[in-house]
Amino acid sequence: MQSLDRIYQQRTERMMAIKNLISHEADDLRKIGFELAAVWKIQGNSVSYSFLDTSSERMIAAFSVSNALYAFTLRNQVLYIGKTTQSLSKRFQGYCNPQKKQSTNNKCNNAIREYLNRNEIISILVFAPPTDLQYRGYEINLPGGLEDILIRRFNPPWNGLNGGIAVTESTENELLQIENSHNIQEHENNSEEIFKKNPAGCFSIELKATYYNRGIINPGKKADSLFGDTDRMAVITFSDGTPSVSSRIDRRANRSGAARLVGSNQIIANWFQQHFECGQKVTALVRGPYEIEFQLPKK
Repeated sequence: MQSLDRIYQQRTERMMAIKNLISHEADDLRKIGFELAAVWKIQGNSVSYSFLDTSSERMIAAFSVSNALYAFTLRNQVLYIGKTTQSLSKRFQGYCNPQKKQSTNNKCNNAIREYLNRNEIISILVFAPPTDLQYRGYEINLPGGLEDILIRRFNPPWNGLNGGIAVTESTENELLQIENSHNIQEHENNSEEIFKKNPAGCFSIELKATYYNRGIINPGKKADSLFGDTDRMAVITFSDGTPSVSSRIDRRANRSGAARLVGSNQIIANWFQQHFECGQKVTALVRGPYEIEFQLPKK
């Protein structure tokens, strides 16, 4: 069985071969405000980075600001897009000296080393957004909104290993957290059981801590065919009359490619916590490809 690092490397090489012919990705990032800040280098036994002389003073200051976007590029191809709520200098410490359990940090560290050993130049672009953006008095988190959009646009090869589809680092970490707690397998077993009883259109989720506290909705492979097109909006209703909420059908977040509902998750979590205990099962009726209804627990 191939190692994840080897799969990761093969996927990168395939995508880079295609992008070398047509890519203007780094230029596109610069057009929306990303700036070339530094390059990766090998320093002793570690990976490090050095600022460019033309921007070092300004970029050293930028690396101390929290809530920023960044990208790693090879020539004009985008290899990775990330977002950090801490400063860039603190975030990059994880890439320079990753811990054993830090999956994303280790993957990027290994990939950076691989290219530097080939005498390639891996550049670092950063985007420090304005802090005064508001909508009707509410501050807008521009990096949070841009990260997912840019990853969908460029599909960087170092962003996740989700069946060939890139995901954000937070999504990848969330998936690992769920997998490590065996929630996915347990949930899929539950879904299979309830589909045997009522295959027309329903699924169940066992509300382990991750689902219960975060409102995650992974209907499972058996239910995937019941849902509509990827990236279409879906309506989530509740059998007790709680006002409905909107969500989005996402088939990028699960390694299996099965549908997942993204959006309004904290509202859903609040409903779970109001009506269920952690560890109970919640059942949802799929009333159409873009509508599901969560059911109250049976008494």
